[in-house]
Amino acid sequence: MSEEQEVEEVTLTEEDMAVIDEINNEHTPEEVEDTEDISVEETEETSQDISTESVEESTPQQTIPDDMMQAAHYYGLNVSDFQSQESLARVIDQFIVNEQNAYNYYAQQQQTQSGDSLPSADEIAEQFKIGLGDDYDEGLREAINRLAGNITSSFDQRMQYMQDQLAYQQQFVDQAYIDQSKQMAQGQIDQFDSAVSGLKHKALFGDKPYQELDPNSSEAQNMSRLFDQMTVLANGYQASGQSVPSYNDLVQQAYRAVFGNEIESLNRRRTNDRIRKAAKRKLGGGQGTRKVPDVSEDPVNNVHLKEVFEGYLKENGDL
Repeated sequence: MSEEQEVEEVTLTEEDMAVIDEINNEHTPEEVEDTEDISVEETEETSQDISTESVEESTPQQTIPDDMMQAAHYYGLNVSDFQSQESLARVIDQFIVNEQNAYNYYAQQQQTQSGDSLPSADEIAEQFKIGLGDDYDEGLREAINRLAGNITSSFDQRMQYMQDQLAYQQQFVDQAYIDQSKQMAQGQIDQFDSAVSGLKHKALFGDKPYQELDPNSSEAQNMSRLFDQMTVLANGYQASGQSVPSYNDLVQQAYRAVFGNEIESLNRRRTNDRIRKAAKRKLGGGQGTRKVPDVSEDPVNNVHLKEVFEGYLKENGDL
């Protein structure tokens, strides 16, 4: 409508006014208030439902797997501090990597030889920091790094405790090994003394156990030579695939190998001793007027004792 156009006036008659009054009397003030309340309540509920549905649609609920929940609980993480499941998984993965790094570090530390340079405490701590981006809250990053430091300290304490326990147990193992070695060595010495005593060669080995002999004495040195030869023989049997003889047989073999000349001399002396005893029994059998010549120091070259010895051998069937 243009400004130049005149506005038409509306004039209400008395009949029009009566109709308006009748309409107003049909709707009381209470009904008007109730109508207003209902419309307001419906509007509030409707708007609340609409807002709830919009929130639910905008932030869908995420279900975190049980293993991730357990991992978060193990590392002391609060799930509500993370905006998404992916961010939680990323932090957990970093903790797992740090844990593996801790194991690898302490394993390498055990293998490090004396004199090698070890990393400083700051270098070690730096390996276990979690590199979260700037999109994470600064307080959260500090808390996670502090937790990583606690994990490092916990590993350090565990490893120190394990090292102390191993050292403590190793003392008992070492002492038990020493005691067992002493018992085995003493048993071998006793067995060796018994075998040497069975050789009945006092001129070579004396009549005392090895531990009671002077280490510089000829008897102790002869025993050492005998034992060394036994070791050589036993190693030779094993190297050739043959069964090692019994201990006493091994002593006998070593004895003949090392002291062959001494054995021959001993047998000769024992033979001479038996001849002298036999001659004395023959010569002392009856009394005669004929003078008996003195027994020579070398009975083998004594003519009279030689005849007596041959007669002794004939009587015993040896000649």
